[in-house]
Amino acid sequence: MYKKDGDASKVLSFSSRGSNPIAPDIMKPDVSAPGADILAAYSPIVSPSNSPHDKMRVKYSILSGTSMACPHASGAAAYVKTFHPNWSPSAIKSALMTTASQMDSTQNKDAEFAYGSGQINPTKAINPGLVYEALAEDYIKMLCSVGYDTNKLRLISGDNIVKLMLSLNKILSYF
Repeated sequence: MYKKDGDASKVLSFSSRGSNPIAPDIMKPDVSAPGADILAAYSPIVSPSNSPHDKMRVKYSILSGTSMACPHASGAAAYVKTFHPNWSPSAIKSALMTTASQMDSTQNKDAEFAYGSGQINPTKAINPGLVYEALAEDYIKMLCSVGYDTNKLRLISGDNIVKLMLSLNKILSYF
């Protein structure tokens, strides 16, 4: 008989959470992915204990952290991309977020502040029903609204879209 593992939907205390330092209205994380006690490849150059005196080497180890959750989220995004090759990264992120499995807030005292929209569910994400698209211009407008000037924006975008968007923002501010 199948038994659901209640710990599978728990976000560990060391996981980052909270507001974005640049735009405090943006909360992180967006979604959750498996990242605790993951069997992962391990470099044979260093010991699993990280001690310079330890001569033991392994090909695999059990690891935890964002670096373990990231490959799961990336793999889920790549999986969704195979079904929707013309979707942008923001559409794929939207699909993963809007179809995430609800997590148990009794297992996570910070609730949504700990796990975002929930745990990724790649099979649901291939048919989300609705995706939200965010374009480069949307990000530039957001950065302008929090005080980024032309020089800072050019460091990020590296093109003339910044000049165009700043001009558009000035024009729109008259209305």
